[in-house]
Amino acid sequence: MENFKQILSKLSVIFLLFYSQNIFSMTQTEIQLEKAYLAEMIDMASEIMEKKQSVDPDSLQYKRRNIKVLTHTNMKNGYTSYTLEKSKVHLVVPKELKQNTKLNLYWDESKGSINILFDKDELTKYFHLNLKKSEEKSETLKTVFDETTYFFTSYEFSIDKYPNVTVEFRLYHSPGTTFRLDYPTEFTRILIYRKM
Repeated sequence: MENFKQILSKLSVIFLLFYSQNIFSMTQTEIQLEKAYLAEMIDMASEIMEKKQSVDPDSLQYKRRNIKVLTHTNMKNGYTSYTLEKSKVHLVVPKELKQNTKLNLYWDESKGSINILFDKDELTKYFHLNLKKSEEKSETLKTVFDETTYFFTSYEFSIDKYPNVTVEFRLYHSPGTTFRLDYPTEFTRILIYRKM
C-alpha cells in the first residue's frame, strides 16, 4: 500500500510538470500577438453590434485578416451561428442579430490561457476600453435535470469608437471569492452587446 502511494505521488509530480510546461510554453511575443488578435476581434464584434450587421461567411474581409469562419446549424431548430477564429481567439455570432443579442468572445484554454494577463494601461491604451462599472454577479443555468449557479465578477467597458456598445469582461470564480481590482487582470469570457 505504501509503495502504491509513493508511485501515485511520483505520477502526480510528473503530471504537474507536463501540465505546467504546457501552460507556460508561450513566449512573451506569442502572448503579445494573442492580445493583438483579441483586440482585433473585440473591435470586429463591436462593429458588428454597432451596425447590427450579421456575418457573411464568404466575405473577403475575413480572408484578408486570416480569420477562419465556421458555420454551425442546429438541425432540430434551424438555429445558425458562426464562429470566427483567429489563432486561439474565438468569436461566436448568431446569424440573426436581435436587440438583446450578446456576442461571446473567448480564448481557447487548451494552451497557456493563464498567461493572457492584462494591466490597466493596456486595456485603455491598446484596447481603447473605458471602465464604466464592476460588480459581483451570478447567473443560474437550468436544465431538465439540474440547476447550476455560476458566480463571476463583471467589468463593463465602453469603447470610444462604438458609443452604443458595451464590452463586458467576465471572470468566473468560486462563491465567496471577490476581486478588489478596478480592472480585470484576466478573463474567462467576454460579451459584446448593445447598450440596454
